[in-house]
Amino acid sequence: MSITVFKNFVDFEDNSFDENAYYSKFMETNVIISAKSSFIEFPENPGSPLTIKYVFKGSENYYLGSRKYKVDAQNFLVLNEFQKYSSRIDSESTESFSVFFKPEYLRASITSLIKPADKLLNDGPNPAPGPGGINFFETLYPANGRILAILHDLKSMIHSGEGSEIRWEEMLYLLIGELLFSNRELHKEAERVKAVKPSTRLEIYRKMRTARDYIESGLNEKVTLSNIAKAVCMCEFHLLREFRKFYGQTPYQMLISKRLEYAKILLEIPGKTISEIAAESGFEYLSSFSESFAKHFMITPSQYRNAQKVNLR
Repeated sequence: MSITVFKNFVDFEDNSFDENAYYSKFMETNVIISAKSSFIEFPENPGSPLTIKYVFKGSENYYLGSRKYKVDAQNFLVLNEFQKYSSRIDSESTESFSVFFKPEYLRASITSLIKPADKLLNDGPNPAPGPGGINFFETLYPANGRILAILHDLKSMIHSGEGSEIRWEEMLYLLIGELLFSNRELHKEAERVKAVKPSTRLEIYRKMRTARDYIESGLNEKVTLSNIAKAVCMCEFHLLREFRKFYGQTPYQMLISKRLEYAKILLEIPGKTISEIAAESGFEYLSSFSESFAKHFMITPSQYRNAQKVNLR
């Protein structure tokens, strides 16, 4: 197995930068980018192999046409092979981390994971790579459990220089296995969609996940029903009906709930005024933030902050 590691972002505007040579690396080897940056934009990727996007600190926004995904330390994003995207880091000292799987390596790994054991035993030492055929849900996954542990191990191996080839192989193989498990869990969740055809259930589920991701990725921005509908390629009425049916609340209700949960986290961090927290959470007016917070949590923002101070003593 071969792997290429970039500890710094390449400069796409450098006259000496060879774009073809750079992108060919992603077809020839597994690639990991573990780099720090602040407030920078990256041009559209021409379509890379399957990749996992994560950040250990800060946040990074990914754009797939009208879809938007904000990746931070609480979640990670999976993008399928050939998916074009651009990205932007708009926070200070962001620690970005991406794992790209070489197409042949991915196909061979998936084949070994899903092929019956008796078939694998008869394949010999060098089985031919299978066709793959796995289309992962492109959505924000919660960063926890085994996948988060593996990402931390990979980062540690990169910056300590202690990773042997067999260790790299193990980690990437385990990562693919965990991704397949997470993808299967989402397929099970998709069964909640009330539709006759399985293909229809999957399509509606993907759109509902995309709508939710769009909301979560724009908590401090102006989010409209029209923009969400555009991101999922649905008319506004159909989106509203399916969203409410699947999540039990409207997009607006989810937006307010997510903003309040985010504000609650900010209130536990000293140094920001309540007015600043209200604005950072996406509320235009302090009065509407205070009223919504008290109604949702049965306590005012000031009371909640004071209670946290008492608990820390």
